[in-house]
Amino acid sequence: MANIPPGSLSYITLGAETAWGTLAAATAGRKIAIVGEELDGSVEQLQSDSFSGDANSKDAVDGDIDAGGSFRHNLTLESAPIFAKAITRSLASTGTTPDFVHTAKTIAGALPSYTIETYLALDTPKFKILPGCTFDTKGFEIRNKGFFQVQCGVVGKKVNALASVSNFTTPDDWTGGTELHHRLLTAANIKMDGAPVGRITRLQVNIANDVDRDLRSLDSAGERIGVSAGIQRVTGNVDVWFDDPATFLDKAIAGTLVAFDFTWTISAVRSLQLVLPRVKLQVSYPKASTPKSLALSLPFTASKDTVEGSQIKFVIKNGIEGTKY
Repeated sequence: MANIPPGSLSYITLGAETAWGTLAAATAGRKIAIVGEELDGSVEQLQSDSFSGDANSKDAVDGDIDAGGSFRHNLTLESAPIFAKAITRSLASTGTTPDFVHTAKTIAGALPSYTIETYLALDTPKFKILPGCTFDTKGFEIRNKGFFQVQCGVVGKKVNALASVSNFTTPDDWTGGTELHHRLLTAANIKMDGAPVGRITRLQVNIANDVDRDLRSLDSAGERIGVSAGIQRVTGNVDVWFDDPATFLDKAIAGTLVAFDFTWTISAVRSLQLVLPRVKLQVSYPKASTPKSLALSLPFTASKDTVEGSQIKFVIKNGIEGTKY
């Protein structure tokens, strides 16, 4: 009897597609470590509503294919540009070997698509392959400790039958990259309105592209025929210790727009910067719900900044040339 494969031996490989739903080139794969994946291609079952003299059902038929799902990944400087480009639509790279700077901002146009493949460690390995995967959501939390983990939601075309051979012949193996963690953030790397700011205990960010999940046609065999995105929403929550009302609460009450800027630094040429250049804080007051320290939790909404030309910006410095993304 075959051994039941453990998830701990799995990984995923992403490859940028040149056309939506067409498998990425065999050489385009980028192998990354995962914290877990829930990618599927479930097929809707349509139950017959006929009755014919007894209580038995007639055969069901197949309906729509709902391909996609989610996965979790601890960012590295090698992998970060993939996820920045996938959610924002753009990536501009400058520099020369070995020092490259990759900048991602939200722009107009179609979202990029990827072939995502999961390795399943059976006695005879199998590969779960989803073409046409478009990033609909990306969420993460910034805390005083822990890994910079992203939760990504994708919408795909279908799942190919489990393959015995990988679609990617020579993927770049980025599973060994150093994982970013929040202790890399120091006081000078946590800024609001350009100045270091203390007392932030958590910043939670959700990015949603409002992807239309129901683009199908009569001859599509239940598969999606494409994806289309709406307005990108960047929302979240900032939690702070409540000892300086003027910094956060007063700005929220006054409707003053603020800018957040965080940088995870490994070295002068190895870092990741996250910028939310135009943020409106929602008014919310501290609550003395416990006898301990008072905290303030402020929901926020980001919008386009005319100087940056975007509502969110990622700047990644690493040693990988931009053509790899």
